[in-house]
Amino acid sequence: MREIYSLYVLPEFQHQKIGQKLFQTSLNILGEEYSNIYLIVLKNNLAARAFYELFNFNETDDLIADQTKYGILDEIIYVK
Repeated sequence: MREIYSLYVLPEFQHQKIGQKLFQTSLNILGEEYSNIYLIVLKNNLAARAFYELFNFNETDDLIADQTKYGILDEIIYVK
C-alpha cells in the first residue's frame, strides 16, 4: 500500500498549474502499481473537491465524521 497524506502548493505559487502537475505526476506513479485510487477530502472544501473532479475522481456516498478536539470534521471519499 502507498499513501500520500497531503499535497500543498504555497500561496505564492498557486494558480500556475503547479498543483495539477504535482498531482498528475503522483497519479502516474501510483497508477503503475494500482488500478484503484481513492482520496478523502473535507466535505466543505469545495475548491479541493472541484480540483479532484478535474482528474475524474468521483464522489462516493461514503461519508466519514471524524471527532476531533475542535469538533466533528465531515469528510467525503472520492474514487478513480
